Amino acid sequence: GTVQVSQAGSTVELFRDVGGQQYSGRGVLNGSVMTVDWGASTPVIYVVVGNELHGTWDGGTALERLVPR
Repeated sequence: GTVQVSQAGSTVELFRDVGGQQYSGRGVLNGSVMTVDWGASTPVIYVVVGNELHGTWDGGTALERLVPR
């Protein structure tokens, strides 16, 4: 899938398209840690590593890495 990230100050918005399904989330960037609410019971926590985002989902039970194209 693809993810678009936009930032205004410390506020971030993410738009995700996975298999034709679209999701959106809003969060905050604090230093190198981004916390995003996708509407689940726990937020997604990303860490900025260089130009990548490394994230944990579902209270840390799932991992992902977002890499720019």
